[in-house]
Amino acid sequence: MNDGVKIIENGVVVTCDSQDRVGNFVVLIKADRIAEISTRPEVLKALYPAAEVIDAQGKLLLPGFIDAHVHGESFVLRHFTALKPFSRWARETEVKKAFDFVYERAGHQELSAMYRLAYFTALKSGVTTIGEFGFDHQDQPLNASFETMRRADVRGVIGVHNGDQIERCRTHSHASVRYALAFPPEEDLTTYNLQSTLRAATRLKWPLFVHAGETKKRLEGLRKNFQKSLIEVLRDHRFFDGKVVLLHCALLEPPDLDILENSRASVVLTPRSVILKETDVPGIAELVGRRIPIVLASDWGLSDPFDVLRSYVTLARGQNVEIPVGSNLVRMMTIEAARALGVDDLAGSLEVGKKADIAFVDIAGARFAGIQGREIKSFLSPILLESTSRDVTDVVINGEFFVRQGQLLTYSKEDLVREGEQVMDALTQFVSGSGKEDAENLRVLEHATSAERIERVVPGSADVARIPPQEPIRPVAGKKILSLQPDHKKKIELPAKVKKIFRDEET
Repeated sequence: MNDGVKIIENGVVVTCDSQDRVGNFVVLIKADRIAEISTRPEVLKALYPAAEVIDAQGKLLLPGFIDAHVHGESFVLRHFTALKPFSRWARETEVKKAFDFVYERAGHQELSAMYRLAYFTALKSGVTTIGEFGFDHQDQPLNASFETMRRADVRGVIGVHNGDQIERCRTHSHASVRYALAFPPEEDLTTYNLQSTLRAATRLKWPLFVHAGETKKRLEGLRKNFQKSLIEVLRDHRFFDGKVVLLHCALLEPPDLDILENSRASVVLTPRSVILKETDVPGIAELVGRRIPIVLASDWGLSDPFDVLRSYVTLARGQNVEIPVGSNLVRMMTIEAARALGVDDLAGSLEVGKKADIAFVDIAGARFAGIQGREIKSFLSPILLESTSRDVTDVVINGEFFVRQGQLLTYSKEDLVREGEQVMDALTQFVSGSGKEDAENLRVLEHATSAERIERVVPGSADVARIPPQEPIRPVAGKKILSLQPDHKKKIELPAKVKKIFRDEET
């Protein structure tokens, strides 16, 4: 019996730790954590003769990727938003209907299926930690996201949008899932909900997810109400005293950059999403010039780390920015992302004491012929930029395999496909208006207040006022030789009686 001891040898390891090592190292795993990173496999084998020895020849071993900003429901919505600029989504009938289905009509079963599709696909791409933004709808999205993270065994930080969801967090505690507060949208921000959010952030001590300047329209709406930028509003109300995760960060002005230089905020850019949605491009040159740490994330659609890295390089080159080389590129979706989400105590690097979360990438094919045996650090950048999610062959979380030879071990591919077909059938039928009832429901939803929308989904809920909790809520804190080689190669005014987004909290 090996007591959960594994020795991974012959692979090229990228640690992303303080030493930033790249080379042929042996990784010793005990139970769920990394116990040692060594250059002497024979010594480890002698010390642990019953260990499971894993041959990683031809593999690049990376810390499990961390996708710090994900909208899990966008996995299915991307089919309706594809090739449509973000600025047109509110005017596109099909997109509006699809959004109405997901954000107003979908129940727990549909949302869970959407999240499963998103999270298991991300897992197969080497993503082991997800920053799920969620959305503002009583507690169903939170429930579905939490349960799906547990089912997929990925780590996660889930955005919490209102008092109902905060209440639900009392019963959703797990060591691998943490929470963050979602800041009110820029166009909906008022002094009242700003102060309510600040009180909640102070009480709960969770990180704050803030959509910051993704589009000019949103920025102009906020300036009309506050005569300041969002970054200045956050500073003036001392949000930066806590942990703030700024998402998108396009259209930053010099005063904003001055503030960010002296803050502890994390800046999360979504380059692939910028290209797909045709939103404003963040000033990468200004961020880099100020030495403001950058985290990369997917935001919309597929969670594909390699495509995100390539998209960043494309945008950076367009601004004549020097591209980070090798492991510095990986760090933007590993250790820097872990720090942004506040999970760097567990993940983001391969080093002693951290959880053993590892993505294995195949570099043995013809594309990388001749690289094996050479100084791999010199070739790491092209390997990263030419690899795809399909090159991820194996994924380890907490020292256990959840993807092996490209196959999910804990969920059936057939079940995922079947669930995806069922969700898309329901969604496309609703979008196509295949019946008088659907058309009437859509007409009512399009002209309803938020309270009326919720009432249609959960009868009786319009008269319910959820009160956020008064105390902080914190998450509760097998000698067999195996080979990894494959066998073959909008804003809405709410009635006074409805309380949402801790921003409408009673005083």
